[in-house]
Amino acid sequence: MKAPPWVLLAAMAVVAGAYLVPPGVSSSRDYVLLHSLNRQYWADAVHHLRLPLWNPHVGLGRPFLADVETTTLYPTTLLYLLGPTFGLASSLFLHFVLAGLGMRAFARRLAIESPVADAMAIVFLLSGPLGARLLVGQIGFAQALCYLPLAFAQAVAVQDAPGARSVSRLALVLGLQLLAGHPQMSWITWLGLAVFLVGRRLHGLSRQSLPLVGRDLGFLALTVAGGLGLGAVVLLPFGELAAESNRTSPSVTFASSYALPVAGAGSLFLSPDRQVVEQVFQWENNLYGGALVPLAAVCALLTIRRPAVTALGLVVAVSLLLALGTRTPLFALAYQVLPGLSQFRVPARIATLAPFALLTLAGLFLSEPRIASLRRRTPIAVAVVAGGVSVASWAWVFRASDFSWLAFHLGLLAATTWVVVRWAASSGNAWGARRAAILAVVMLDLGTAAWVWRSAIEPREVAVSEGLLAQVLRSPEFVRAGGEPARVWVPIGVARHNAGMALGFSTPAGYVALSLDRVWTTIHEGIGVPLPLNNTFPAPALFRQPFPYDSMDLVVGYDPPTQRLVGRPPADPRVYVVPCAEPIADWREAVDRMAAGHDFHRCALVERLYAGAIPSRLASGTAQIVSFAPERVVVRTDSEGETLVVLAEAWYPGWEARASGAGPLPTLPVNAWMRGAVVPAGRHEVVFAYRSRLLWPGALLSLALLVPLTLAARRPTRGSP
Repeated sequence: MKAPPWVLLAAMAVVAGAYLVPPGVSSSRDYVLLHSLNRQYWADAVHHLRLPLWNPHVGLGRPFLADVETTTLYPTTLLYLLGPTFGLASSLFLHFVLAGLGMRAFARRLAIESPVADAMAIVFLLSGPLGARLLVGQIGFAQALCYLPLAFAQAVAVQDAPGARSVSRLALVLGLQLLAGHPQMSWITWLGLAVFLVGRRLHGLSRQSLPLVGRDLGFLALTVAGGLGLGAVVLLPFGELAAESNRTSPSVTFASSYALPVAGAGSLFLSPDRQVVEQVFQWENNLYGGALVPLAAVCALLTIRRPAVTALGLVVAVSLLLALGTRTPLFALAYQVLPGLSQFRVPARIATLAPFALLTLAGLFLSEPRIASLRRRTPIAVAVVAGGVSVASWAWVFRASDFSWLAFHLGLLAATTWVVVRWAASSGNAWGARRAAILAVVMLDLGTAAWVWRSAIEPREVAVSEGLLAQVLRSPEFVRAGGEPARVWVPIGVARHNAGMALGFSTPAGYVALSLDRVWTTIHEGIGVPLPLNNTFPAPALFRQPFPYDSMDLVVGYDPPTQRLVGRPPADPRVYVVPCAEPIADWREAVDRMAAGHDFHRCALVERLYAGAIPSRLASGTAQIVSFAPERVVVRTDSEGETLVVLAEAWYPGWEARASGAGPLPTLPVNAWMRGAVVPAGRHEVVFAYRSRLLWPGALLSLALLVPLTLAARRPTRGSP
């Protein structure tokens, strides 16, 4: 599809004006705390010709490539090799072009006139869901959201003309969306596609509809499976990470956490201002897409009898009901029967489907040929209702908003009503004046709203103390001969939890979606702090003292009473030898025993599942780290008999050990979260190495699907030249 010039210009204007000019994406919360550090760590690894499989700096060590949020194998991540600013700007630019072209393609699939399709693309680029996610730094969600219109366009092609070409194209789109960095947005897309296809088929329900619904859902399942297969190179390792993470015990309470409040639903009708964002609801719940959208969408629902209108109305209803979480009984039912819903939290994100569907409904109305039953009073009546909803939203939900913002919104609503009434009274296809009027209203409305949204974002600054911490860690007393990163324990206000990826230190904390469950439980329950419901950030109560753990080699901490960084000599070793191993039921028992005072430095705690690898007698000995790299740690040992070497780094499937002259060694988790290896007598250099067990099988599966799907997607349709 040839890209019209306006798409490139609009995308460039949006990126430069709304999101890159400070305060913008580069100073937003999640970008500063998470994504900028991931991109820097990835770029540093690639510049050193290393595939970044492991990250030793966060959460006592965790997989890096296996975490989908890092977008390690996503094509546009390569742009960050040319610098973080260029990488961010160019990647956003390409995604906005994709979103604009996708919206235009979806509109054209539904026979919406080209000028209206152009306006729809601009509205989508400036809408609340996309802008809000970017301005809080949710790069992965925004990138995945940009695939939504194209996925819907390809789904229509599959439903209207199923075949190898249409199915392959949709599978390729869904596969790239999975790699974009946010699996939940992919799941939301699948949900939206299923509802849309079913609603489109069930319009004018008949006996012939049900078999066709089954066929449509079968093709959708096939394309989702193809997308999953294309992303297998990352998704298989990600599945292993999820199985070892702190999200293995889902519940309705967890799945419904951060549901859409009523105020969030109100933003469909009234753009939130700064006071609303700060006092009434979370910024990410902004669903505003312009005064024109709900007005024209309701007109479409009242006047147009088309399958697409029924389907889009159903998408709006289902997405909002699920987004409200347990505020409606539907969520508890869906939790039981809807695959995947229990694996995610923040159901408010499902509501991003609603403004997208309303926008498409508006486009259908504005592009519909003159309808005999449509009179001037129809849009006027709808405008009165929309104005009433806006006033009610301001008075009840948005009561923190000032009246001038409401007056401005109602003025835009009046202007929009005038444009739509003029359209309803006109005849023919004289699009010049109407297009100019509609675009003027849209750009004034959303441009003003976007400016207000930007002013509501508090830029995230890197704390000055982070630089002080880096300076402290460069002092000789904290530099290790083996090169292992110093361990620190500071709250996020002192240094970003993931800052060690850039500054070289390690910490038990981390700002990640999936923490290793063994580590997460140890740092909380190991010192008597209950596990928080929000399992992304460690509980603030953990930071009440500078050195709460005696198993993690902490050398720098933060003292809250004095508000100062404090250091201490190494209090516990990073690697050591134990002459005793005690079998226990599971790793959770190890957490409890260590919290109760068990001396794990003298007698390791080994789960019964792995206890068979431990010899009946163990010898004493010595161990020290010779060299330390993310995926390879070399330890020199010396003992008179077989012994158990314990490395205080996070255990994870795929870590293996070999000893010089002895070959592979039994490698196992000990003391709940640490790595252990049984080493023979004598002097040895033991190499702990990490190899992702599922990366290469996933890569082979992805490659095996990529080639035939690409060839099928490029195959011309029957009858084409």
